[in-house]
Amino acid sequence: MSDNEYLNEERYQKNKRALLAASLFFAVAGLLIGGGLIVGGILKQNSASQIDTSMSTYSASTNYDDVLSQFEESEKQSNARMDRVAKKNNEEFAAFGMIGGGAFALFTFLGIAGVLFVTAKRREIIAFQAQQVAPLAKEGIEKATPVMGKAAGSIAKEISKGIHEGKAEVTKGKKNSED
Repeated sequence: MSDNEYLNEERYQKNKRALLAASLFFAVAGLLIGGGLIVGGILKQNSASQIDTSMSTYSASTNYDDVLSQFEESEKQSNARMDRVAKKNNEEFAAFGMIGGGAFALFTFLGIAGVLFVTAKRREIIAFQAQQVAPLAKEGIEKATPVMGKAAGSIAKEISKGIHEGKAEVTKGKKNSED
């Protein structure tokens, strides 16, 4: 066979192997990237849930200096708590983004892998479908053949009859024109 031919078995097998390899690559890449992002997001969310954002407790005092120092201390604690809450929110948001991005990557890569795999296996799929339909088609043809034969016979009779009538009219027309 010539290398210029598109329909040869060697080229088919080579392209099939390439499609299967690409399909496997996309499936593995999707599992690694998507799975890694999802696991990383879950771990980040777990670490974010361990951040303590509870309020500090305060004691009541009547001494002005104690009240002033308690106020300054409570302000520092309040700022520290706000920083912890902001950090926890940022961590949770990042975790959500990682999980969502991982799910998207996993879905996309596995979808591409599936399309490539089905494309590589199209010949086998079509052969399977033909094997499923062949008995039904055979049975349909066997049942339709007598009906089609009768119809074809009726059509042939009518055509033959029309040709015979046409010849008779032509012969009749010639006799009338000779008279």
